[in-house]
Amino acid sequence: MPVVENNHFRVGDFKCIALSDCVGTMPGQCIVKDVPADQVSAVFAEHSLSLSETVFHYNCLYLETDRQRILIDAGLGRAAPRDSAALDRLEAAGLLRSAIPTLEGALLDRLQAEGLRAADIDRVIITHCDGDHIGGLSAGNERVFPNADYIFLKDAWEFWSDEARVAQWPEFLMVFGRKTLPLIQDRLQIVEAGAEFMPGFRLLAVPGHRPGHTAVAITSAGQHLIHVADAIGHPLLMEYPHWHGFADLRHEQAAQDRVRLLSMAVEQQALVFGSHLPFPGVGHVVPHGEGWCWEPLAHP
Repeated sequence: MPVVENNHFRVGDFKCIALSDCVGTMPGQCIVKDVPADQVSAVFAEHSLSLSETVFHYNCLYLETDRQRILIDAGLGRAAPRDSAALDRLEAAGLLRSAIPTLEGALLDRLQAEGLRAADIDRVIITHCDGDHIGGLSAGNERVFPNADYIFLKDAWEFWSDEARVAQWPEFLMVFGRKTLPLIQDRLQIVEAGAEFMPGFRLLAVPGHRPGHTAVAITSAGQHLIHVADAIGHPLLMEYPHWHGFADLRHEQAAQDRVRLLSMAVEQQALVFGSHLPFPGVGHVVPHGEGWCWEPLAHP
């Protein structure tokens, strides 16, 4: 049985390190929406979760193959909105003020603690362009990872290349992509969904959370890991995959994405890693009722 030891684990021949970018709190109501309040209260009580304050994690994943040092997403950096006017606009657009991260990311410090510098990273896989995933790619107008190539799903590139489509979505969700993509465009590698773009790595289109949102399927020596990114933001959305995730833009599609990913994880006996699952964010899922149960990877 695999274990996490000091946030290190393995997938076949690949070395993996779970990295905590930051941890925040928010009301439990920021996890789901459009679910009857009495049902939410009952489920939260069953799982000993607080409706008033829920811990929320921001995780990144580092992988090392025999040739590449790879980072999946780059965390918040210093990009999260902090001024009151920006938060007012976010709340007016339908997101709770308390659901917006106002923390600073610690990813570079976490990498340094592992003996890694930003310049050591060969590739950064971008799951989507929310600020808590790409805010750490830039500092001012400079790239934080100067030697990296950036992997981007073709569906996402087609979305971001179409200004008319981008303009249809809330500006506060688009601002980070508008700022960051031009800085890395000359180093972008555009990848088709399902294509093996390097040995053992494929991108999976799961657009319910955001247009172009991607999961990452990783295989080495017969072992599998599925990085679900934000397709599953909390273990409750495994047990109740058809509940509406608060942060998802297309709820029915997001539910389909969760069912697809979790079914694949069971079929492959794959590890699952999530950007917002409780740190270190890695474990297995097993069928449970009409959904799945989260089993975090054991610590020794």
